[in-house]
Amino acid sequence: MAIKAPTPTEEPSMWDIDDDARDEILSRCMRLNELYQAEYFEVKKSMEAAAGLENGSSALDGHSSMMSSTASSKRGGSKNQTASPKSSPKSKNKTMNGNSTIKIFGNDDQRVVFGEFDMFCRRLIKLEDLFSTISQFQPLLASKQLEMRELVNEFRSVVNDLKKKRHDLMAYENAQFDRDYLEFSVRYSELLDQIQHFVNRSFSETLNVRDGLDLLKRFSWMQSIERLQGDLNSKVAVIFQQYGVELDEVEKLYERHKKAPPLARNLPPVAGHIAWSRQLLERIESPMIIFRENTELLRTKEAKRIVRKCKTETKSMLMVVGCWLLVVGCHVV
Repeated sequence: MAIKAPTPTEEPSMWDIDDDARDEILSRCMRLNELYQAEYFEVKKSMEAAAGLENGSSALDGHSSMMSSTASSKRGGSKNQTASPKSSPKSKNKTMNGNSTIKIFGNDDQRVVFGEFDMFCRRLIKLEDLFSTISQFQPLLASKQLEMRELVNEFRSVVNDLKKKRHDLMAYENAQFDRDYLEFSVRYSELLDQIQHFVNRSFSETLNVRDGLDLLKRFSWMQSIERLQGDLNSKVAVIFQQYGVELDEVEKLYERHKKAPPLARNLPPVAGHIAWSRQLLERIESPMIIFRENTELLRTKEAKRIVRKCKTETKSMLMVVGCWLLVVGCHVV
């Protein structure tokens, strides 16, 4: 009976590893390179300093012996003076420089030792950017909105085309991956242009503040993409200005109907007044809750004016609701 040899288990691809685990692997590799190079420079510095001290010590010994021979020659008279050796300027210069740092490592040593590790880390940086981009688009891939289906399919196509090349992502010497990654980056940039156009078109069709805030909520995942972040922030500012206009409309509406508000069908007068006031209060308060999360937005002079107006109108609405509730309480008693 033939025994079938076990098939070797394949190592998981970088595409299949969990995001957090993959990020940890990449960051540890790059951190290891930093630690190796820091240790390299520390050892280099120590060895050069030690070599400098050793050379300085030998130079001092030579200088001492020369001084003693000079003193003895003076005591011995002119006969011994003629026999005493003179130090040449060259040897003197060497002695004077004895305490300077000795270079043990050449200029190319670091490149020789860490060249390949540095190239490997440059590949890891590209992989970090690649998987970070894919991670940022996960909310888009999970979106079920029909109007965004074309963008979802386009992004999946961009990623799948790169995966189909079946590159060994860790093979840093493979230049073909670099060319394919460049193509991926170009297509990704074009996709961002399409998304930006879609966002602009969507906001141009909004009719009121509530619709604009709903769009901001739907597109909030784009805040993690630097290129789209500024565009979304500008949309927030536009909606906030629109909110200021809506506050003026609410104020006029309140002044016009506060004595005889339009009542919902089948509601008694008191309950109708309360429901109407609360409806206006909701139009004021709900958007401001979202706007308060954007601290940069509220720092401008115009924004502070709108916030003050919001507080004033909110206070007025609450007073109206409170008064009608007191009326209800009195009737109950």
